[in-house]
Amino acid sequence: MFKFHYTLFSLLYFSLAAQTSQGECTTKGKVLSNQERCQLICWQKKAASVQVPYHVAQQLKHLQNNDTIHQDLERLKNADEHTITWEQLEKKLSGGKNKKFCIFGFGSLINTRNDMNKECQPNINIPGIAFGVKRIYSMTHPQPEHSCAGLPAHGHEYEELRLDTQITGNSTDYANGILLQFTIDTPHYKHLKQREIKYNLVPIKVVDYRSLCGNPRFYNAYILCGKRSASEYSKKPHTMYNAIVIEGAQQIENQGNAGFLSLLLDTTFLPDGTTSLRTWIMQQ
Repeated sequence: MFKFHYTLFSLLYFSLAAQTSQGECTTKGKVLSNQERCQLICWQKKAASVQVPYHVAQQLKHLQNNDTIHQDLERLKNADEHTITWEQLEKKLSGGKNKKFCIFGFGSLINTRNDMNKECQPNINIPGIAFGVKRIYSMTHPQPEHSCAGLPAHGHEYEELRLDTQITGNSTDYANGILLQFTIDTPHYKHLKQREIKYNLVPIKVVDYRSLCGNPRFYNAYILCGKRSASEYSKKPHTMYNAIVIEGAQQIENQGNAGFLSLLLDTTFLPDGTTSLRTWIMQQ
């Protein structure tokens, strides 16, 4: 099992970070050096050497025929009819007693140790899988100089992509992530909204990853979905952001969720929608 993440990655991340006046670490506005980039790529190659356990792969195939998932897949084929904005979500929940909702985090949100997530701590977090979606590196940060992941290394400015989802409604498309519960009108929710304002929300069923080998447990959640432009097809994943995502997946796997990191590597794609993250990392 790959357990390298608390050593080299952490040292690189915090060496890149600067101390703020409040004593907190941040990489905002910092440029990744080419040496740090090479070290992170080597670290990611070690992560990409692991494989999805056989029993996990078999259970995922079995779930593709699950009635609950099939019903949700049919709905997702008309996802545009169900997509809502953050403002529509607030309007929907503000009139009732229950102001809580769940987000299915599929990218940097899964890394609970990272500075990027300090201000949007959820009420609960549960590892899960969503079917009918494809996780793709196809979004750019609106203000990369303010990103906690820092700026790309000189000469590699094209490495600026963050993760997004494409709603397909196909049973063979799925992504693992983490189920996060928030309450509207709280500081944590407001930070989440501000951070993910570029995305809309699509309702989706999420399977509890911990129930894969038994009776599957389902949760209702929203998954973030943005719009990519043709100009982003020639760009590549942001090196530090990608490392943050991988470290988060390894955290979850180390909590007893076998194959979680491997699954993320195989169900994350470059802008072409066919090259897996694992393949791309090993080609670097």
